[in-house]
Amino acid sequence: MKICLVSEYFYPQSKGGTEKYVFELANKLILEGNEVEVITVSLTEFADYQYHGISVKVVKLANNLDLFADILTREKYNRIHFHTLTPAFDTYHIAVAQTTGAEIYFTAHIPAVTCIRGDLMQFGKIACDGYILKHRCTSCYISKKKIPKPFSNLIGGLTTLINYPKGISSAVEMKLAEISALNRLCNKVFIFTDWQKTIFIKNGFEPEKLVQVRQMEVAAPPKDTDFPVISRGKNKIKIGFVGRITYEKGLHILLDAFLEAKIEKLELHVAAIVPDKQDPYFHKLIKLSNGNDNIFWEFDLNNTDIQEFYQKVDLICIPSIWYETGPFVLYEAIKFQLPIIANNLGDMDAWRKKGYWIKTYNNKKELLDSLLKL
Repeated sequence: MKICLVSEYFYPQSKGGTEKYVFELANKLILEGNEVEVITVSLTEFADYQYHGISVKVVKLANNLDLFADILTREKYNRIHFHTLTPAFDTYHIAVAQTTGAEIYFTAHIPAVTCIRGDLMQFGKIACDGYILKHRCTSCYISKKKIPKPFSNLIGGLTTLINYPKGISSAVEMKLAEISALNRLCNKVFIFTDWQKTIFIKNGFEPEKLVQVRQMEVAAPPKDTDFPVISRGKNKIKIGFVGRITYEKGLHILLDAFLEAKIEKLELHVAAIVPDKQDPYFHKLIKLSNGNDNIFWEFDLNNTDIQEFYQKVDLICIPSIWYETGPFVLYEAIKFQLPIIANNLGDMDAWRKKGYWIKTYNNKKELLDSLLKL
């Protein structure tokens, strides 16, 4: 079978969970005897290339629909599997792909697939239930422009009433139309979590098209399911954080709790992916870390380095304040048999109930208590 994987994000231009998933899926499909190609975008280089044996075709970031259609017509894929839903590859691209007669798959990697704000964070503060409601979602979307919630609610109501400006007033309808298009155009939509399934169905998606999978294979839970005592025989306990340095990943909460704990034997090791080195949030975290000899930052680690990172830390903390579709760090921690402390959001508690070494918390005080007990 000839298969195309379509993603705005792919190596080496960017590094993250979606890129890793697409790369590993491509390799798995190749091992099964399929011919696999990736279509991605570039801002500068438009030449096709090979990445670790995978053929990668490149289109420009914007206004690429005609070129995309030409590639599909020429290559005659049997299956076209989309992994991002952005202006670079949107439902128009999926519609074009469907006309080729290929099987159409989509994988929902992030909350933005069903959320106009992009993060399923209601007014940027708490996790949302995901049900798309006109006034609430419009107001929440407006609040992302740094407008306080009371004013966002007022503006959202007025915008909804007068149906202007169109870019804001129609955002909810456009998101619902996207979900409807995915439902209509795709043979299968792959999800990773129970919360995704609930949200898709709440918003009108056919349950029969949803296929729940794992981002990677994991070992069975340990025979001893009690959270291990890490401090035994250790002079230092190394807490690891792996991920993008963005607000929703919650590193600020972990950093605050770590600084408040003031325990000499605790070390915080951060394996950081920094999307924007000018981001004030990133600089705020660096400033909080400065002068503390027990906080260590490492940046943009390659695959070998990140494996070594997991081997040197004693546990992993996942303080995300948005719904994670994995995350990959959870799978990696399980692979390296590392205990995990995680914010009790999404499917984290479900993993704990399966018997994995996961301790969940509901607020910063509970996180601090967990650190103090290490």
